[in-house]
Amino acid sequence: MPIIGFALVLGAQDPRADESDVTRLNNLGVEAHARGGYAKAVLLLRQALASAEAGLGSGHPVVATTLSNLGESEIALGSLDEAEAHLTRALDITRRNFGQSDPRTAKRLSILGYLLTRKGRHAEAERVYQQALTVREAYPGDRSVDLMTTLNNLSECLFLQQRFGPALAHVRRALLRGESTWGIDHPQLAPLLNTLAGIYEAQRKWDDAQSALERARAIHQHSLGARHPIVAAVLNNLGVLALQRRRYTEAGGRFREALQIYEDAYGPEHVEVGKSLNNLAESLRSQNRHSEAELHFRRALAICDRLLPYDHPQTIHTLANYARLLRQTGRKREASTMEKRAVEAFASRKKTDPTEGLTVDYRDVAR
Repeated sequence: MPIIGFALVLGAQDPRADESDVTRLNNLGVEAHARGGYAKAVLLLRQALASAEAGLGSGHPVVATTLSNLGESEIALGSLDEAEAHLTRALDITRRNFGQSDPRTAKRLSILGYLLTRKGRHAEAERVYQQALTVREAYPGDRSVDLMTTLNNLSECLFLQQRFGPALAHVRRALLRGESTWGIDHPQLAPLLNTLAGIYEAQRKWDDAQSALERARAIHQHSLGARHPIVAAVLNNLGVLALQRRRYTEAGGRFREALQIYEDAYGPEHVEVGKSLNNLAESLRSQNRHSEAELHFRRALAICDRLLPYDHPQTIHTLANYARLLRQTGRKREASTMEKRAVEAFASRKKTDPTEGLTVDYRDVAR
């Protein structure tokens, strides 16, 4: 599976409402989302939406911004049907206020395309992305971050359809535009490099994938510092790549480094900490270091149970990997219980997210 570097753009607020409860609640929701508190973000953004509709009217642009922010947090939480309803409404409001050919409409289209990709509706997602690109390309010389994000997301959509040639063409196009505009080490290039690495990984071009990831890591370290959580995300991706190549010791080292960064940044109870624990445990299981692996699986699962819905992808992946360990160590009854829970959660998830799988893969790691 690809390493996706989605930049989920949480829209700016209407400057005429800087002191309003709507803006305050929106900003609090955006901050909670950035910290990984997706459930809290949804609650805050629902409050913001109610305030915006009451104070500004249901068709106001700030309502569209709030709906878009809410939809993105719902995607992160795994509430894809609710997200679709909110993102579709945000797009309709934006079209009515600004027209089909406005860049703000293109942004809404791109976010909706990502949601449709997550729901496995790839043909629809591709059409939506192409509409967004048509708007963007009407502005000659457009090198905006939003254009790069749309090209990146379209590339991922094509990747999931195993259309590797077009996927590679779009991400390379975005990279070339970005490099010509910002230079070769601009932070906005890093998500594109992550996507490029995912395509190379699918083609088993291991060295090319690692080179792209190492370049992304260097860019982030230069702009953000070596201990930033985004650097940890790339370390996790490098660890997964090493795991795919059966370089278990290297993978474990990457995961441990990422885990330490996340714990320093967020504390011991955070969804990103849980992802790294799951990946680290999987690398230890692959080396038959069962006792160490189980300690990490238990902690990862406890974080999932406390912070995420029972059928969240991260919970499913952790359950499935933990069950493998239990079978590997001859604990068949415990493994069966864990597998039953994973399968039930997966069946629930599959109804709304057909792209989801049960194995550890690049969607397990931070974006």
